[in-house]
Order: sequence, then structure tokens, then C-alpha cells
Amino acid sequence: MAKRQLHKLSAREAETITEPGRHGDGGGLYLVIEAGVHGRRQWIFLYRVRGTSKRRELGLGPAKGKGKDGLSLADARLKAADARKKLAEGKDPAAERRAEKVAANSLPWLYLLGG
Repeated sequence: MAKRQLHKLSAREAETITEPGRHGDGGGLYLVIEAGVHGRRQWIFLYRVRGTSKRRELGLGPAKGKGKDGLSLADARLKAADARKKLAEGKDPAAERRAEKVAANSLPWLYLLGG
């Protein structure tokens, strides 16, 4: 059985691609470029939740491009590797992110309540 290729994109290619669509780097990491005046660029991680056939999409952040700040290809690969690690541990990366946000938002209330 052949292994799927990781790291298909080069750093230069990732920053200079302008064609709208999903451009795969391998392992579920995609550079998504939207058509239009602004041409929004973002990194996403696509995965399936273990035990179900549901496909999930986890946004990793804006992508660096010509004249645009954002995550470099190397940073996006690190975030995708972290998400893959969580999946290997049987965790859902998107659910964990939501739980972290809820916990961060509830801390000020605990402080005000004296907890």
C-alpha cells in the first residue's frame, strides 16, 4: 500500500498561488483561496471524526501571501501536525478548541464570583 505524500507545496509556491480553490499540501492540510476582489487566503485542516463518517474542517488561520500577513506554510504544517496528534489520541481537535474557548471565557466569571 502506497503512502500518501506529505509536503506537496513549497513555501514559495504557497505564497504565490493566486488561483482560487483548495490547494492540498498532503495529510489534510489545504490552502484555500477565495475568488473575488479580496482573494482571501486561509489554511484549513480536513479530517474525519473517528467512528463516524463526518468530515470536519478546522481553520488554522489566514495564509501568508503577496502583500498579506498570515501563517507561513511551516507554521500551518506545525498546527496540522498538532491536530493529527490529537486525532491519534482519539480527540477531536475542533471540540478541544471550543472547550478551550469556553474555559477561557468562563474564568473571569469565576473570579467575579470568588471561585
